[in-house]
Amino acid sequence: MDDARNLDGEPLISFALARAATAFGRAVAQVYRGEAGLSGPEFAVIQILGAAASRRATSSEIVAATTMDKTKVSRAVASLAARGWLQRMRAETDRRYEFLSLTPDGEGAYATLVPHVRDVEESVLARLTEEERRNLSLGLLGLLRSFDARD
Repeated sequence: MDDARNLDGEPLISFALARAATAFGRAVAQVYRGEAGLSGPEFAVIQILGAAASRRATSSEIVAATTMDKTKVSRAVASLAARGWLQRMRAETDRRYEFLSLTPDGEGAYATLVPHVRDVEESVLARLTEEERRNLSLGLLGLLRSFDARD
C-alpha cells in the first residue's frame, strides 16, 4: 500500500504516524482486552495510575497525560471503580479534588498486564534496527515535547 504523499511527493508524516499508532494500538489492545476485558481508556487510566510516582492522580491529571476527553476518563474511572480496581479519595486540603489510585486488585491487574504489553511491543520493535529504535524513541519524545510546548 502506498503512503499518502504531499504535493512534493514526500510521505506525509501525519499519515504514517496515524497508521503506525493504529496498528501498534491494535496489537497492544489484544492484551488488555483479551486478558482483562478492558477498554482502551480503562487501560490508559490503569497505566497512568500504575506508573505514577505517587501511585495516585486526579482525573484532570489523567486527562492531561492521555489527551482523552473528560467524559472518557470519567467513564473509565467509574468502570474501574465498579470493578474494584480503583479507589477515590477526597483531597484533605481542597475537598473539590479527589485522588484516584489503584486498589490491590487494580495493582495486580497492572502488574500482570504490563509485562504482556511489553512483550507485544518488543515483538513489533524487534523488527527494527537498533538505530531505528533509538531514532523512533528520540523522535517520539521530541514530538511530544513539541506538542507540550504548544499547550
